[in-house]
Amino acid sequence: NNQVTGIDKWVPQVGLKLLRSEENYGFTPDYGTSWVSTRNIKNIALPSTSIAYKFNDSSAYYASYSKGLELGGKAPLIATNVNTVMPYKITSQIELGTKIQLLNQMQLSAAIFQINKPYEYTTILDGAYDKYVQHGTQKHTGLELGLAGHLTNHLSIQSSAMAINAVTEGTGDQFDGKRAMNVPKFKASTFMSYKLPNYEQTSLNGGWLYEGSKYAKRDNSVKVPEYHRFDAGLTQVIKANGTKTTISFYVENLLDKRYWRDVSEYLGDAYLIPGAPRIFRATAKFDF
Repeated sequence: NNQVTGIDKWVPQVGLKLLRSEENYGFTPDYGTSWVSTRNIKNIALPSTSIAYKFNDSSAYYASYSKGLELGGKAPLIATNVNTVMPYKITSQIELGTKIQLLNQMQLSAAIFQINKPYEYTTILDGAYDKYVQHGTQKHTGLELGLAGHLTNHLSIQSSAMAINAVTEGTGDQFDGKRAMNVPKFKASTFMSYKLPNYEQTSLNGGWLYEGSKYAKRDNSVKVPEYHRFDAGLTQVIKANGTKTTISFYVENLLDKRYWRDVSEYLGDAYLIPGAPRIFRATAKFDF
């Protein structure tokens, strides 16, 4: 990346990644005895640019645009072109945001964004699975808010929330306009730490995680429910003989909530991935 010095409060930045990729793969069509081998060599340019404006000592605004690269998928067993590898996926992201320094060393951040990437799926013809293709666009449009810092001398917080609309466009078939799999409309999290008065080497910690319902199939016929998860812990700092020891006890999923953490696809089938049950963790960190 090459940063260009701006005038006064403007700071522009321009970047360019030049990639040379080589992809080798092979498969046996229809599970026969023949072997098909393919080699794909490609030069790829991924530009990025951003500009920031420092309004004053406590606030700044920015805009950015970038392109990224993801590997293409592989046609699953249910597709008529099983094992066919899709081309590289060139993604794009645009973001507008701000960061504001509040009182008590608190920082507020806000951003709107849009991410576009090629959409891959198995088509359906006359009620049966057909070819696996890379066609159309999966578009993520969202708003993200963040708050971090000290609410008081003893209480600190780190919180974030995101609302997102993830849909498919341009497929021209029954998947056009459907919501993307495994992407909730809303999710949020908060972590707080409280140092005990007169015992500031001891901290009580707590966390909350929320994720809204999300679809488990591309046709939006199956949805997993929303969930809340609560965590709690205790941290003790001990300083002795020039050594700082940090001992932490933490309980993840305090209420032992049963929930579906993620959904995914493998070989054409949809899978539900459960969240972990209640977990007790203990760690020790030594700083010499």
